[in-house]
Amino acid sequence: MKILRRILRIVLVVAILGGIALFLFVQSLKPDYKGDLSLKGIQEEARVYYDTYGIPHIEASSEEDAMRVLGYVHAQDRLWQMELLRRIAPGKLSEVFGKDLIPTDKLFLSLGIDEASEKTVARLDMNSRSVILTEAYLDGINQFIENGPTPIEFYLTGIEKSGFTLRDVHNAIGYMAFSFAQGHKTDPLLTDIQNLLGPEYLVDLEVDVDPGTQWIKNYNHAGDTINKDLVAAVHHALDHLPIPSFIGSNSWVLAPSKTRNGHVILANDPHIGFAQPSVWYEAHLISPGYEKYGYHLAGIPFPLLAHNRDLAYGLTMFENDDTDFYYEELHPSDSNQYLTSEGYRDFELITRKIKVKDSADIEFQYKRSVHGPVLNGFAKEINGETPVSMSWIYTKKENRLLESLFRLSHARDLGEFRSSLEILHAPGLNVMYGDARGNIAWWAAAALYQMPDSVNTKLILDGSTGKHEPLRFLHFDENPQAVNPPWNYVYSANNQPDTIAGMAYPGYYLPENRAKRIVDLLESEDSW
Repeated sequence: MKILRRILRIVLVVAILGGIALFLFVQSLKPDYKGDLSLKGIQEEARVYYDTYGIPHIEASSEEDAMRVLGYVHAQDRLWQMELLRRIAPGKLSEVFGKDLIPTDKLFLSLGIDEASEKTVARLDMNSRSVILTEAYLDGINQFIENGPTPIEFYLTGIEKSGFTLRDVHNAIGYMAFSFAQGHKTDPLLTDIQNLLGPEYLVDLEVDVDPGTQWIKNYNHAGDTINKDLVAAVHHALDHLPIPSFIGSNSWVLAPSKTRNGHVILANDPHIGFAQPSVWYEAHLISPGYEKYGYHLAGIPFPLLAHNRDLAYGLTMFENDDTDFYYEELHPSDSNQYLTSEGYRDFELITRKIKVKDSADIEFQYKRSVHGPVLNGFAKEINGETPVSMSWIYTKKENRLLESLFRLSHARDLGEFRSSLEILHAPGLNVMYGDARGNIAWWAAAALYQMPDSVNTKLILDGSTGKHEPLRFLHFDENPQAVNPPWNYVYSANNQPDTIAGMAYPGYYLPENRAKRIVDLLESEDSW
């Protein structure tokens, strides 16, 4: 009996000591919200004040110092979120979560986001302010990785921490662009409906532009206006993502004549899938010549929504069609060739390797046409013999989105703000603006292109004839927009915009119910 009691005492002591050790271990992983830290590269002392909501307010003697501090505090709160986000585009989720994520990794590798990021970084002007500030932000992240505690998720998954690079920033931006796109979910489904059930079944789905719906009106006061298987595979891949997609949203901005105190009011509500931690990271930066209270995505240094005492801006999804699917016609005797308007061409064959947790690495090969990657074969749900390729504007044009976000966050007036949008190609965004001078504006920012009149971009197109190819890119002046309109408000609810260029803008616009409700309320009241 004495021996049993002695064993029980030993077990109890071990359990208590284990509990204390576990408690101390968990406490050691928590972020620091007070005290002094020494960061390399800081020119003068910077201060971080955390308010009652845990939001950091960063004061520094230079913008570079403020960005370095932002990188550090962002990483200590969200390093695991940053790690997941940067792994999506280069197909590195299976390395963390195992074989269930292989289809997801295959899909994102084939999209070419990581390749596009590599090319973008190679073209960057390393002496530009946007790159200098991004490098300062990355330095802050990497100093936390080197000197701060390791988040518990890294222990649980067994992966090693590693430094962040400019390529990681662009891969995070690339995932954002893909998440905003809707064509990869819609085009294959509508094509299946038409092929299996007939075109009459598409009528009630309002695939074409509905002239009776609530349209967003254009206005430019400057006077420069110009008169089933594939579906299952894509959803299967996206359903396994460990972070939410960016979906929906609405916003409105009121001119001074519609407000009680004679100042602009801006409201912006981005509808993003619930996540813990939150998708957004809220932070306030103050340095000589720069101040912004903004909302950041993990691993991206410049805010997507922000304000200061001079101006405010937000965004919603434009819902424009920036992805097109094409059937590729194979050569009768050579499956490595496909037909184009100029004759048969060889597919580009691309080989990639995926590291898989608790399993051997896998190697897979896919084809790419002039339109983009051929998506057949990435999942067991895709068994069709006719190749289907995806053309996505994000990987087709030069990527200057990081510079655009930098310029948005540093614009001092309406003109500078507008010019920062002209270089944004994807994702398509409704950008909302208001300033202390009383200006309000809405721009649909995206690289829009004109297709032949007979082409319905919501169906899979014929890639063999050349008759379903874009005719031209629109000038930014031809994009939907309204600047200081006489009705004294602008809004967006992901609904159909009116035309400036004499053409409808293909897209995946949401029904008019939210838009109609916003317009009804704003129209009837002048003392908000």
